[in-house]
Amino acid sequence: MTNQATGKRSILQLSRLETLTDVVYGIVLWRLFMLIPRPGVGEVHWQTIRSYLESNVLTLVLILVGLIVTIIYWLQSNALFGNLKKTDGMHTIVSIFQLFFLLIFLYSLRVGVDMGSSPATRAFESSAAALLGIASAL
Repeated sequence: MTNQATGKRSILQLSRLETLTDVVYGIVLWRLFMLIPRPGVGEVHWQTIRSYLESNVLTLVLILVGLIVTIIYWLQSNALFGNLKKTDGMHTIVSIFQLFFLLIFLYSLRVGVDMGSSPATRAFESSAAALLGIASAL
């Protein structure tokens, strides 16, 4: 392959990676909002906003943490991609691992919501966040 063809491929690869990243972050944000408990669904029927908030405080806090972490990493990713003109295979692999760990982090939040607060669920969430941070730092 010539240098010009390699350069064009690297530019196209960066564009595709940016698109993939934006789609994954968009899906993650949508899924976080889908985790919010809906009033009147299921066995519990809330009569007031206060009773809704009191019965779901931990779930809402976890969702808020997930939302904040996701937005921070998305902004960081956009800032870094904005400084690139092209990419290579190693950068693409690290970026995909970062997206994978973001999805694992979201899954860990869901496990924490479904199974309740316990040392195991909090350790899973912390480990997922740490792996996400390490991949992001790379």
